[in-house]
Amino acid sequence: SVALSLLYALGLTVADASAQSDSTFRPWRLTADLGVVNTAGNTDVTTINAKQSFALQYTRWALTQTFGLLYARDSAGPTAELWNVGLRGDRRVGGPWRVYGLVTFQRNPFNNIERRFEETIGVLARPIDTRRDSLEFDIGLAVAQEWSVSGTERLDFVSARLATGFRHFFAENTYLLLGALVLPNLRNSRNVRFNGEIAIGAPLTTHLALKVSYVLLYDNVPSNGNSKP
Repeated sequence: SVALSLLYALGLTVADASAQSDSTFRPWRLTADLGVVNTAGNTDVTTINAKQSFALQYTRWALTQTFGLLYARDSAGPTAELWNVGLRGDRRVGGPWRVYGLVTFQRNPFNNIERRFEETIGVLARPIDTRRDSLEFDIGLAVAQEWSVSGTERLDFVSARLATGFRHFFAENTYLLLGALVLPNLRNSRNVRFNGEIAIGAPLTTHLALKVSYVLLYDNVPSNGNSKP
């Protein structure tokens, strides 16, 4: 079976040094995104996409905290609820190379996930890192612990992590962002998770920007309470 979710949103970004294209060093960065899609007529559908991140950098070390919420409902009630929380530490080891550790929490009751904890270690390379362009690749190994909504089943599995991201600045704080993340399950080759995003941001004021994004969430073998990952 296939679980597929598409989201397009027109929203606002509140930031302190988000999407900075100048070379001024700032030891911390705070961003918050809010996107809302609402339709009315024969059917009433509301989708909310909220994101927040805080990054702290000191010499060779970087610490990043993230939060994400995707919620949707129609006239019959909620149709989607996805929570993502993460904490990541990066260490520069020379040139474009970094090593990182990542801990995440996810909740997706509509995919039978009451809670999922995932611990990841990996290596990241940033071959392009200029004022206008940034390109990075990372590869890692993740261990997950997952509980079903009923609370009667716990699943433990190992996944590989393959990710890439590209950001280009057209002008000061006006940017294009492309990102993709693939998580193939190493115990079951049919189980592959994929996240992708295309986003364009442009400033309205010093700390307020307009952002248009298209997000794809894909799970080739969604949890149903009966299948193993």
